[in-house]
Amino acid sequence: MESNIVEKLQAIGFKITWTLLKFGYEGQGWFLPQLISSEVISQYAEHLIETMESDVQLIAQLISPKNDLEFREILELLTRGEIVDESVQLRKLRIYVVLEALENLPNDYFSGLLALADLWISLGFPEDCPHVFQGRNNSYTPQEYYTQDVFDLLLDQNNQWLKNEIEYIKSLD
Repeated sequence: MESNIVEKLQAIGFKITWTLLKFGYEGQGWFLPQLISSEVISQYAEHLIETMESDVQLIAQLISPKNDLEFREILELLTRGEIVDESVQLRKLRIYVVLEALENLPNDYFSGLLALADLWISLGFPEDCPHVFQGRNNSYTPQEYYTQDVFDLLLDQNNQWLKNEIEYIKSLD
């Protein structure tokens, strides 16, 4: 069985919060709604009920809500009781998006460089972006940029960024 986003984030070592789930469900700026589906959230709620870790009656309503509005309202109620840094929750989702993109990069350097560029464009060029874009704050010509060596270098930089970001977030969790 393929693991879902919640399982992948837990495997990394991240704490799952209702705020994280709400953001993943509703979407936030650089990612569309349903990054985390209602089904995945319902599965997570079922697990919590089995382990009796939280507000059981409210969580139970997430398993089979009457409609999307009720689902959203319950998520909102669950997030109100949390004291979490919302930016950290968004960074967890960003890590997931980057991790998925790196795991699914095309093998050839040209397509790989385009995919890396698309990834960071879709994330809105964050300040800590490890990617270098040809001709943006550098003097790479297209002939210099679109090479296996540059792809390997940028892939290493992206992987190192991912490793550092994961460790930093875990230190805050």
